[in-house]
Amino acid sequence: MMSEPQWPFAGTYPGDSSFWVDAASADQYPLRYGDIFRTPAGQSLTDSKGRPWVAVMSLHPNCELGRKASPVGVQVVRVFRLGNVSQGQREEVRVGYVERYGETRIARVNMVYLAPVPGAKLEKLDVEMYADLRQTARVPLDELKVAGRVAAMTHEARVALLARDLYFRYRWPVEVASVFELERGRINSDQDFLGPKPKWAP
Repeated sequence: MMSEPQWPFAGTYPGDSSFWVDAASADQYPLRYGDIFRTPAGQSLTDSKGRPWVAVMSLHPNCELGRKASPVGVQVVRVFRLGNVSQGQREEVRVGYVERYGETRIARVNMVYLAPVPGAKLEKLDVEMYADLRQTARVPLDELKVAGRVAAMTHEARVALLARDLYFRYRWPVEVASVFELERGRINSDQDFLGPKPKWAP
């Protein structure tokens, strides 16, 4: 009888070393929800001073990213360097929750922690970051591909992102462990799943 796999991390997010697929293996993984891309040129994705966004993170359903035509483009959200916010806010983003008056509450709901991307010094993404779920845009897939993927998110980090996204969009306080079980079932039942499967969904 197969033993139940254990959830691979505790807390809101996996450790930084488990956030991104190793660059040498990234080509085995198709473009997916949670991946980080350079900011496409010509899309007016700029700050108040006209500077391009630091990067963008795909928030588009996996099944439609590169496999189905999306008439209005791929949904992406803006990425910031974590150093842009105060020290107190940084810790809340990293942990994902805060304790106040004896209660634990989800903190910085719209801000998703993103670990430094190894080897992304040229793009200046080798530092802690966060994605702002409130700042969205639609980008043609071809232009996103031209801009280039900087990092492929691991399945573990994607589960953490899904849990955060569910709470941001619908205020559903779904535990990460529950999202993990749902994702494991989805992957195991997907006959057309592309790329390597995680060890917890053989």
